[in-house]
Amino acid sequence: EIPQDEIELGANDKIIQAFHFTKEPLRAHGIPFKFVLKTGEPFSVTKSRLQLRIGMNEKDFIKVKVAIIHVASYAKPQYIEDNNIILSDYGLTNELLGLDHVDKTGRAGRV
Repeated sequence: EIPQDEIELGANDKIIQAFHFTKEPLRAHGIPFKFVLKTGEPFSVTKSRLQLRIGMNEKDFIKVKVAIIHVASYAKPQYIEDNNIILSDYGLTNELLGLDHVDKTGRAGRV
């Protein structure tokens, strides 16, 4: 199944890889997925689309911290805290979008 935002990809929109992790990017869990960064979209709207995409309820999603992960280092996530920033302005090319939250299955890091 292809999400609607991928089907209706705008000329300047970009698809980025996203994944779940707990505290540090090497402790990945869940299923990685592709996500569309819409040109000019404020992060508050991007977060709402992320929540919808992963199907997490509001109460649990509040605890999720979204970060930009640099593929080369995986060391220090750059957490996004400003709801007004526009991710498409960052020119992300070799980065991932990380969702830092507790793995309720207890299998974090056993990927």
